[in-house]
Amino acid sequence: SENFKAFKEAKFGRLAPTYVWVKDAALANKYLPEGHSGDAVLVITDFKDDASGPIYRLPSESLSNVDAIFRFVEINSGPLVWKYADALSSQITQGKVQRFCWAFVDRNSAFWEQYEKALMEVSAEERGKMKFVMVPAEAEGLFQFFRIDKAALPQLLIIDLHPEVGQRQFKYGIQDPKTKEWNTEKAKLATPQLLREFVSDYNAGKLQRYLRSEP
Repeated sequence: SENFKAFKEAKFGRLAPTYVWVKDAALANKYLPEGHSGDAVLVITDFKDDASGPIYRLPSESLSNVDAIFRFVEINSGPLVWKYADALSSQITQGKVQRFCWAFVDRNSAFWEQYEKALMEVSAEERGKMKFVMVPAEAEGLFQFFRIDKAALPQLLIIDLHPEVGQRQFKYGIQDPKTKEWNTEKAKLATPQLLREFVSDYNAGKLQRYLRSEP
């Protein structure tokens, strides 16, 4: 069928998550509403952080749309807030969603729980538009790449891939116009509302771009 062809194309070359085409109606009916007939695409996850999950159903009008299937699976197969590890790097950074909110936080500090709660609330509102990632201090390579000072944690960055200028970074803080140094003390006060305003300012194009060459 055209639906099967689209599903097969959407999974082509992707190692994660696992795509399975089920022909057993009895098995499928465990996850579908009573009386359902015809094809369906579902995402079934172990993540319990999203109140609308852990089972998500693709709208029937998109069953033969390859891009719609891939995007649906990508958005709903991961957690609301990723916990960075080198082994997950490709899963986090690849895909159609190329806007990221990276929270660099010491896992052993009180800020970890504070950020986890705040990011969880905001990420639910931004699902499918931005990925939220908590980066522990053990992720040496990422800290070096983004020039994050561990002595100044927590820090927050929004990073995107712009079609004309490439990667852009926006730091949560205040830059001194003379010295170009960034003061990120406000990152210690992270609340859902403050993070929501940060994301909103980014979406509105109000944020000043951060350059890694700056102190």
